[in-house]
Amino acid sequence: MAVNPLPSSLPGSVNSYFNAYKNSLFADVEKQKTTCKKRFIHRLVYVATRKLNADDKQSAIAEYYEQFLSKFQKNPQTEKVTGILLLYPKSIIHLMESSSEVLHVILEDLNDMEKSPNCPLKEVRILVVSHCVLRRMFPLWGYRFVTLPLSLQDPNPQTQPVETLVPDSLAMIYKMCVCLLKHRDSGSGQEDQEQALRLEEDTVIYLCQSAVLHSPSTFLQTYTKATNILMDSGNCFVCVLSRARSEL
Repeated sequence: MAVNPLPSSLPGSVNSYFNAYKNSLFADVEKQKTTCKKRFIHRLVYVATRKLNADDKQSAIAEYYEQFLSKFQKNPQTEKVTGILLLYPKSIIHLMESSSEVLHVILEDLNDMEKSPNCPLKEVRILVVSHCVLRRMFPLWGYRFVTLPLSLQDPNPQTQPVETLVPDSLAMIYKMCVCLLKHRDSGSGQEDQEQALRLEEDTVIYLCQSAVLHSPSTFLQTYTKATNILMDSGNCFVCVLSRARSEL
């Protein structure tokens, strides 16, 4: 039996939802929810110290993430991961952009890595998780080795509190990322600008050893923990109920 479409005299907004040859209203609403959900991009920035043995390759961490992130890059149902991995001699800075679900999987993987005795990363600390950023900073994911001049390899103990150091460090990281994007096609003057914006490795290691910042495990515990907020109306109800019982 043939199904006739609704009369064309109906308003276009209604006809588009109820035309027999198109999806139902429920299907279209669900599609819109999925589409909007995928558009929300979040940004994760974390630091960690490197555990390098004599026979380990300098690019071992980068190769691991290339393989680990490939399952997201090849899956059209998930948001791709963009960002940059900065490989210092003894530490790393990792900026990643994707959906909240993908970043949650990445944090769980970091949590599992820390529990492994052969993990190439240790002392992972989360600097920030920015929600619903306006746009991605990087079009792709990649990595870069950070070579430090001798002037930045000397020990430089930190005296700033972590609460002040984290915003300053994030500002330096973001400025360096903008510099890398600006000069990715031309090498003229890039090295000098990068060196001026480069975060000292002593600062990165100091942040990794901080007890104030969240590790992946403590962050996930906070993230998944239920939040119970007692409203003012609840306090009033408890007071009235207690008074009523006392008068009985």
